[in-house]
Amino acid sequence: MSFAASLIAVKIFALLLGPTGQGQISIIKQLFQSLNLISSLNCQSAITEGISSKESNIKKQAFYSSALLLTFISTSIALPALYIAGRNGLTIEFLNKPTNVLLLFFAVLFASFNVVCVGVLNGLNQIKSIIRGTVLNGTLQLLLAAPSALLLKNNNTDLFIAYLLLVQIALFTYYSTNLLKMGLFPRLNKAINFNELWNILRPTVALFISGASAALTLLGIRLLISNTAGYHAAGLFDAAWTIANTNATLVLTSLSIIYFPGLLKSENTHEKLTHYKLIFRLSLMIFGPLLVIISTGRGIATYILFSDEFSRSADILKFILIGDLFKSLVYTCGYLCLSLRKYTNYALIDLSWSIVFFSASFLVIDSGKYEYIGIAYATSYALAFCVYATLASHWIAWRPSGKELIVLAGFLSLLCVSAAISPRSLSEAAAFATPVTGIAVGLSLCLMTKNEREGLLRFMRSLRRRAENL
Repeated sequence: MSFAASLIAVKIFALLLGPTGQGQISIIKQLFQSLNLISSLNCQSAITEGISSKESNIKKQAFYSSALLLTFISTSIALPALYIAGRNGLTIEFLNKPTNVLLLFFAVLFASFNVVCVGVLNGLNQIKSIIRGTVLNGTLQLLLAAPSALLLKNNNTDLFIAYLLLVQIALFTYYSTNLLKMGLFPRLNKAINFNELWNILRPTVALFISGASAALTLLGIRLLISNTAGYHAAGLFDAAWTIANTNATLVLTSLSIIYFPGLLKSENTHEKLTHYKLIFRLSLMIFGPLLVIISTGRGIATYILFSDEFSRSADILKFILIGDLFKSLVYTCGYLCLSLRKYTNYALIDLSWSIVFFSASFLVIDSGKYEYIGIAYATSYALAFCVYATLASHWIAWRPSGKELIVLAGFLSLLCVSAAISPRSLSEAAAFATPVTGIAVGLSLCLMTKNEREGLLRFMRSLRRRAENL
């Protein structure tokens, strides 16, 4: 439901704003996300680990309070830095208005609190509460999409930022209410616990470097495009990025919520190896067919989710999708790295990825061929996966099986074939997509165990019986 609501909201923004308005909104949202990562210190995984390791409610409450205090301090430091940057230009026009900076500050503050709350709920294994919060977020974005787009169209950037603030306040109210019902409430007068602050900060430094570098890299690329070719070109890039990463974020977030806590709780190397093999296999099974389907129908997807004004976005999208296949595997390696407390390795690999991706994009951006940015994205993630795979073989003696490598090569081949072919009509797209999608699903089924295949067959038979009864 949340996924569908967010896609409808994207369509509303595209129709009302066009590529130029889409480019402007992408800068605002990317700045908001970057500041949120910086202010929250990207500490959600560290909080999940910390809460899950606490036995008593008193210790959990102290940890929760310390995390809220930490994000408040970091956000308060970010406000003057943001204001100074805005006064000095920073090539972002709306930062010149103090009202915009103040509204953005409060939006980021509540968004940071939400990161803490989700981390706590995940550590308490309250998956339903997190899912309901995600649904609430998608619903609010859908309901407020048209009014906020019209506000931005009329250059009311302050009211548009107020819309971001309103959504974050509603989410914080929901999350904090759920925590109160479980007996967890912030006691900031007892939150200055240096041991707890250090327990949060120690892994958070790596997560902060990773998240902030990735978010700032993407913000820098968007600003480079808008400064060299205007908001229209930035809007085309954003359309391709949104289509690719909406699906990636949905699946990766689901995997992290369901499987990451189990990986953290694994007591020995053998358990971690068994758990990681499952996560890696599931990631490959889910992402491979999904990305192939999107790639074969990228032109139609661009038209449905945006409009025919965004047709060039499909050429950028095909290379980003190849990168997303490696990205999904890199994320699973990242979960393993964090569970083994290899924080320095995690930070250095992600920082290196950001440097490689931004540097390559910077070199090709003047050419005006933004497809090259997609190629840089795919290449940088492929290199990151090779580094992670090498390290994982040393840490837990993990190596991808021969079957997994063959399936990975198969998915890459299908993505490259679909990238080389651009169907001109819906009938051509359907004729091409049918066999390609069938091969992708077949490759995914090859990775299933016998019990999983039997379970899938039982599920399909039960659906068939229900359909016949109807």
